[in-house]
Amino acid sequence: MLTIRRPLPLSAEQALAAQFRGTPLGSQWMWTRASAVPEAVAPTLHSLQEHPLLHGVAAQLRGDDLIGQGVDAQRYIGETAWHSDGHSEDGGWTAKFMLYLDDVDESTGCLHVFPGSHLFRGEEHAAFQAFISAAPFGAVPGRAVPTRPGDVIVFNTNVFHGSTGGGINRRVINIDYQLNPTTREGERALIDSCEKTAKGRDHPVVRTFPFNYSKEWLGNRSGNPVRQHWIDRWRELGCLDGLQVAEGGPMPEQLQENGRIAALNEAHSRAAAANADARL
Repeated sequence: MLTIRRPLPLSAEQALAAQFRGTPLGSQWMWTRASAVPEAVAPTLHSLQEHPLLHGVAAQLRGDDLIGQGVDAQRYIGETAWHSDGHSEDGGWTAKFMLYLDDVDESTGCLHVFPGSHLFRGEEHAAFQAFISAAPFGAVPGRAVPTRPGDVIVFNTNVFHGSTGGGINRRVINIDYQLNPTTREGERALIDSCEKTAKGRDHPVVRTFPFNYSKEWLGNRSGNPVRQHWIDRWRELGCLDGLQVAEGGPMPEQLQENGRIAALNEAHSRAAAANADARL
C-alpha cells in the first residue's frame, strides 16, 4: 500500500450521480466507467489512470508497455464475497489500484486479501477456489487492509480478496493496468475482458451513459501520449465498437426510467428478504 500525501483531484461522486440519477442508493452495486461520463461532469476523474503517480508505479510493477483499462467509480454495498478478478495459469496478472474515498477498517468494509493465493495453479487453485467460495467470510484467515482517504492499495488481481461489515455507500475508485499482450491468446483474453465490461455489471440499474469510452475521451484533446497509445491499441483489437463507445449520447429517458423502476423493485425485494431472515 502507498499513500499519496498530495490529494489527487477527484470527482467520483459527480460521476456516480450523473450515471445513476434517481437510483435508490442501496439497490445495487453501482459502477460507472469514468471515461464514459462527460468531462464537464467529471473533469479530472476520467484521466486519473494517466496520472504519473499511479501509472508510474504500475509501470514499475508490470513493465513500461501497459494497457490502462479505465477508471471505475463505484459504491460497494454490503459484503463482497471472496473472489479473484482473474486467474492465469502462466502467472500473468493485472495490477489493480483501489482508492477508497471513506475511512474503512476491518469492521466497516475494508479490503481483505488472502496473501499468496495468486500462486495457486491447476488442481490446487480449483480446490482452494471451491473452499473459499463455500466458507463463511470470517472463517477464511485473510488479512485486512484498513485505509483512509489518500491511501492507495495496489495488488495482483489473481489474489483472492473481498470485504465484510460494510454499509451501502463505500465509495471507491478502481484502476486496472495490464501488459500489452503480444500473443494471440493474450489478445483474446483482453478482448473478452473488454466485452464483459461493456455488458455492464450494474444490471438492473440502467446507466445514463451505457458504454465504456465516450467520443470525448477518445478525442484526447490534451494529446496525452499514454492515453493515445491505449486508444490506438484498443482500436486495433476491435474494442471500440458497439457498446464500447457512445454513438448516440445518453440513454433515452424512457429506458432510464424503466431501469429505475427495476432498481426500486429489486431494492424492495432485498429489504423484504432481509426482514424475513431477521425473523428466523
